[in-house]
Amino acid sequence: MAYTGAPDGSGVTFATLTDFVSHGCLLLIEMHDLPPPAGVFSVKRYYPAIHFMRFRYPAAGLLAGILAFLLGACDAAPGPGSPAGRPPVVSDLAFSPRSVSPEALGDQGAGATVQIPVTLSVSAIDVDGRVQEVGYVVQSPRIGALTVAEGALAAAGANRYTASFTLPVGRGEVGKYTILVYAVDDEGLLGNDARGLLNYMASGRPPSIVSVAASPPVIRPPTTLKIEVTVDDPDGVQTVVRVVGTTPNGSAFTLFDDGRTQGDAAAGDGRFTATFNVDRATPGVQTFSFKAFDLTGLESASVEKPITVE
Repeated sequence: MAYTGAPDGSGVTFATLTDFVSHGCLLLIEMHDLPPPAGVFSVKRYYPAIHFMRFRYPAAGLLAGILAFLLGACDAAPGPGSPAGRPPVVSDLAFSPRSVSPEALGDQGAGATVQIPVTLSVSAIDVDGRVQEVGYVVQSPRIGALTVAEGALAAAGANRYTASFTLPVGRGEVGKYTILVYAVDDEGLLGNDARGLLNYMASGRPPSIVSVAASPPVIRPPTTLKIEVTVDDPDGVQTVVRVVGTTPNGSAFTLFDDGRTQGDAAAGDGRFTATFNVDRATPGVQTFSFKAFDLTGLESASVEKPITVE
């Protein structure tokens, strides 16, 4: 189990995708990114079909206890630990597209949610029985590897199994999506899995700063200064992950778009905010500068904002 402890040691903040194969059970752990010590994780249990379980945990110890319970539950089911039977084998995974951008999808790439048509093909063989089920799971590139699509492949002859489906992806959710294919035989034995990466790419164009507003426009210390930077991105404002400002004396500061920090009004609206308590300042024109950065590391041009101090 791969996880990161909370700063105060009271719980687990998140866990990355981890596979457990034990006595015929494949467990996929999904940890949702929530503040500690409360969190939510999901367990997908593939035996012989998909089961979904979600728990809240107060501490890392409870997480370990739940995993021990689940793995113990696998022992009650037939699996590779039995001397009879061999699990199925999947291989030769092929899928399309391997990489895609919204511009390449035409009308399917025009909205806030991009629809990616995906085709899968895999070989699945069981040497001493019959393949009962071949399924797929698609997981996001974000921390926690949340499942964004799942389904079954159909037999196509000559030990090949195929599927066609549409993968819905937020326009700004760029990254490499994991495609995982598995098989279960008629004895309930789970075999290996085959994996590949589907790269959903950004357009390659950087974000831009649309405007910078200061309130009040003229500072008369002591007062509070609120700065709001509005950004845009060809792949959607949700791809803008960071806005950094520089004060007149060269100090860097971060602006926020989370709906709570530094007086930000609404999360995810593309308006990044910073608030300062100004006790004193040098009279005259003071110039701030700003840059925006997106998920792919591209950065905007620097934009300056002069603010008058009286």
